[in-house]
Amino acid sequence: MKKYLLILILLPNLLFSQDLYNKITGLKNELNYIKKQDYEIKTFSISPSGDWIILYGEMGYSYNVLTPSAIKHLKKINENKKNIVDIDLLNDSAWVVISEHNAFAYKYITNSLASALKKINDSKKKINFVSISSKGWLISYGNNLVAYKNLPAKMSEKLKELKGQNIIIKSASITNENGWVIITNDNNYYTENISTECQTELKLLKEKNATLKEVIFFNQAWFILYNKNEYSTNFL
Repeated sequence: MKKYLLILILLPNLLFSQDLYNKITGLKNELNYIKKQDYEIKTFSISPSGDWIILYGEMGYSYNVLTPSAIKHLKKINENKKNIVDIDLLNDSAWVVISEHNAFAYKYITNSLASALKKINDSKKKINFVSISSKGWLISYGNNLVAYKNLPAKMSEKLKELKGQNIIIKSASITNENGWVIITNDNNYYTENISTECQTELKLLKEKNATLKEVIFFNQAWFILYNKNEYSTNFL
């Protein structure tokens, strides 16, 4: 019985190659180091190949491997002492970065997403964050406004419902398998098609009065950011 239990516990990690396992272990080590320094972990993103970047503190960021175009842009923002608001890695070469004063930059994203970012920027409404999957995207902007394309049907319905109730969205995460999580400023969350384990962890954290921030998905693994710089994950 103990052998079967061990296999079930390790199953998510068995789905990773050694290279991916090493990369995500490196991510965990960096998250733990940032926490030890008592910086706030704002967000992080993981590419399909396991490369990652973490935003923390006022202007801090750290990464393992990034495309040169992204490194050059991030360095420029840092040298200008601007705050990096959000970043998403779509793959090893495609990325989008939102920074202070509604500035944005990207490489190899869909025309629909690029057009939406430009339109929102022209409207002078603040871009809060971007969430992207292999199928669709979502932009949060202004107080409780969202623009999106190719989202799961129930996620679109929930976004419209929250807008009607004037509830502000703190974060939204989309998996490549049409799963999703929405976390709102009143510390509630809404999900569909994610693992029971992840749902249970969100429920336990909320019951402990933790401040939920964001869920990041990668392959069969998930990370939940909460409080100032805490995280929970099924990646052992």
